[in-house]
Amino acid sequence: MDSPRSYSRGKLIFLLVVLLSVRILFQGRIIEKNTVTIIQDEMRSDMVGKKSSLSLASPMPLQNNETSSMNQTPINVSTNQSNFDKTLALLYPPGMWGGYGNQRIRFTAFVRYAISNGITQLLLPSIYFSTMFENDVFYPIPMEEVFDVDHWNSFQGDLPILVQSLQNDEKSDCWTNSQHEHPSADDLQATIERFAPALNKEPKSGVQYVPSKMLLEVANRSNFLTPLVNLSVAITTGLATLGRPGKIGLHPDDLKCSNPLVYGGGGGAGILWNDFVSKIRTNEADHMPLMKSISQALKPAQKWQEIAQQCLQNQHQSTNSHLPPIPYFALHMRVELDMWHHPCGIDMEKNLTKIFSFLENATQDYNRNQSSSDQHVHRVFLAFSWKHLMKARERNTTDDDHLANENLDFLIAKFSNNSASVENKPSYFTCGENKMKEWYLSKKDEIEDNYYGNLVPMVINFYIATEANVFIGVSRSSFSNDVWITRYYQGKGDTNYQYTPQGIIPVPNGGLPPLHSNC
Repeated sequence: MDSPRSYSRGKLIFLLVVLLSVRILFQGRIIEKNTVTIIQDEMRSDMVGKKSSLSLASPMPLQNNETSSMNQTPINVSTNQSNFDKTLALLYPPGMWGGYGNQRIRFTAFVRYAISNGITQLLLPSIYFSTMFENDVFYPIPMEEVFDVDHWNSFQGDLPILVQSLQNDEKSDCWTNSQHEHPSADDLQATIERFAPALNKEPKSGVQYVPSKMLLEVANRSNFLTPLVNLSVAITTGLATLGRPGKIGLHPDDLKCSNPLVYGGGGGAGILWNDFVSKIRTNEADHMPLMKSISQALKPAQKWQEIAQQCLQNQHQSTNSHLPPIPYFALHMRVELDMWHHPCGIDMEKNLTKIFSFLENATQDYNRNQSSSDQHVHRVFLAFSWKHLMKARERNTTDDDHLANENLDFLIAKFSNNSASVENKPSYFTCGENKMKEWYLSKKDEIEDNYYGNLVPMVINFYIATEANVFIGVSRSSFSNDVWITRYYQGKGDTNYQYTPQGIIPVPNGGLPPLHSNC
């Protein structure tokens, strides 16, 4: 028989084990203390019902994509059927943010969360990607303005469908399908002060800065989670800018929404990024069906696909639109200064002269292996940002600055003498930024210049890169990585290549790269 002392010792050990287990359970999520306080105060003050003293300019009409009515059936891959009739909304702000490749990563994690929890519907008006204007800060752009919603919904059964509204809006605790009344200027100012660590208070000059009327249209639509109306309106009406998205630090549990369910947000790189790294990247094999479906389903809206096709048709010497597609290479050259100073860019080749030498050798090798001259490649599409390359002109002190200026001079020279030579060297073309300028000019009576910001040109460039006969990217770039993955699932993995300091080599594993990770 145990002694009283040994019994007490055993009881104490049992209690310690229980306490340790409880501690582990509650360590799954960390919220900054100031964020908890902020959101508790914000929850009630942001609810609708106040008269607005803030006047918004009348927005220009948007060129909306038509979306069809959608059936609501469970997706096959769901294992949790308890949420089959639930709808998932994205936590905005911050929504999706980062470069286009990083936004696709976050969106993939958002879709994965829905599927793993048996959620069959995504609330389309809540899904904001990010775009930038001249001031290089993140602004929201509705998903339906950028992507083909009908095409996405044709993957019903493999992916959650995008829906325009909740079925039982009157029972929603965090959403309304009707417009909110805009909050008062005093309420907006109070919200800005509460979220000051994440915001750049605007305008410094004393005048509200709204870089595009699209943002006023977003504000007027009022498609925001009701606990975050004030914060969302402050950002879209120019009272503040979202300078540091990860500083908002809101967690879905802070909003306590049940209809719709809400996911996203979080501090630092955010919940969606962390989910991708910890849950998708560490278990790639199980997520291959998801990656394949998203790679095929997430396509540009039809009007942006048409612009991409115009860029490709312009490469014909004839205006005959019935000619077969002209063969072309695509090169994503990540030589902007911001990447050189990023951990992911440390091992990237930076010298454009060297990269183009590799490229020209690659096109000659490709042409020698073609059975017909009609299949020869004489054009190369270049995916890059002139705007960010031009920043090299702003500085010229370090070795990196000197090389960046040399790269820019080299590229300008290439385009100033841009025709296929007798040496069979290729000519070069771009699309996104330049073609969008032409598009805005053609619609100057309907829509203002740069209405959609920089995201649409990036999406167009991405689409053209996926359609190329051969794509050459660079390891550790999320944009290149996503192009490789998309092409792999389109059956083009054997024409995925990467440039390195030593030359151009095939992407291993049949053209399917490892999923992007933190550098």
